[in-house]
Amino acid sequence: ANSSHSILDHSTFILNLTKVDASKTPVWEKEYSAREAYSMTGLHPSDWADLIQRMETDDSLVQKYYTYRHHSVGKGVCNASCKKSLICGMKSSRTSDPSQCENLTDEEFESFKNWQAESDKNC
Repeated sequence: ANSSHSILDHSTFILNLTKVDASKTPVWEKEYSAREAYSMTGLHPSDWADLIQRMETDDSLVQKYYTYRHHSVGKGVCNASCKKSLICGMKSSRTSDPSQCENLTDEEFESFKNWQAESDKNC
């Protein structure tokens, strides 16, 4: 009755199939909490906007986001082009709307389009 109806946090859990094969018992492990991983005070749009702003100057934060986005499966390092594409996608919030990407170079925009295709495929 006294709920704010706000999302308080987001946690992602993973199932390590190698461990399941060995033990025959599934054990779900917490991969991360958004608030903890990204030092967020909440999950409101303004909190996500703040995260994006911090990511623009903090490559380690970008790498952490990139790693968790791919469920810690070792996709490698998110380089400068990847970073711009990732942030562009987060800013636009719609993979079909590149209006937040107008300052990207042709190479960076191609990287964004590849990110779009991957995002669409994984949804």
